[in-house]
Amino acid sequence: MAQSFKSRFQKTLAWLAAGFLLFFVFRLAREYWAAPLEDELVIGLANFADSGEQSLRRNYATQKAMKAAATFQDAPAGKSQAQKYEQMATVRTQATRFAEEQSAAKTKIRDFGGIIQYEKNQGNPGSRTLFLQIGVAPTLFDSFYLEMQKFGKVHFKESTKTDMTSEFLRLNAKRTSLEKTRAALMELKSRGGNIEEFVSLENNLLEIEKQLQELGVELGSFDEENEFCTVRFYLVEGQEPEIGFWGHAMAALEWTISYYLLFLFCLILGLLATWLVLTVVDKWGVMTKINQP
Repeated sequence: MAQSFKSRFQKTLAWLAAGFLLFFVFRLAREYWAAPLEDELVIGLANFADSGEQSLRRNYATQKAMKAAATFQDAPAGKSQAQKYEQMATVRTQATRFAEEQSAAKTKIRDFGGIIQYEKNQGNPGSRTLFLQIGVAPTLFDSFYLEMQKFGKVHFKESTKTDMTSEFLRLNAKRTSLEKTRAALMELKSRGGNIEEFVSLENNLLEIEKQLQELGVELGSFDEENEFCTVRFYLVEGQEPEIGFWGHAMAALEWTISYYLLFLFCLILGLLATWLVLTVVDKWGVMTKINQP
């Protein structure tokens, strides 16, 4: 009996050790080959953004349609329908040689004829950050976007294109409506009247002029001579941590101990639950009663 118990105990230990080793090897392999989890630096890189970023200038471009736009109600058949669109890319990188990468990035912007529309620098040497919003010609957008990924180590990149044709048409329609209203008020003003009516007309005209000026600024962004696409470039200074074999091994060991113990705990709970169910079934003869005719 003692020998049988000892043999079972040794087999149990062997199975537990094999399971532990399997967990450890799996995690160690992931430490080396799977995508690493974001560390504090990468999280800071993703969170680095200007609080007023949403209010920065928006750039638009025009793309001519290749075929006639007979399906558009507002466009005569046989004429091309120009598409207004907003194209924006984001590149977040980390650099160990911050000053050199910053200088090289600005040189690349000049080479492409880009315009730095907004720049933000913050932090002390060793933990500096740079944010640039760059306007670039639509024809150079794709190549410029690829070039900006060559600075430092890229942790995030994204490119989006949004159709703005309906917004452009809406603004034009609003301007036309305001211009008609202004013309009607000017005609009423020329007819004369009492002081109160004159003052009221002047106030309405001033409000309409204000709205027309605001619309002019918005529509000015759609002018073909001002067309740009947007690239938002983030550069964060930081040193990539060098983790050797023992660093990966210790991380894998900590993970294995935690999750293997959790796995064993869940396994024991499952076995206990199964044993309790079988005991109740056997004690009360549930299966016997079910099988009785």
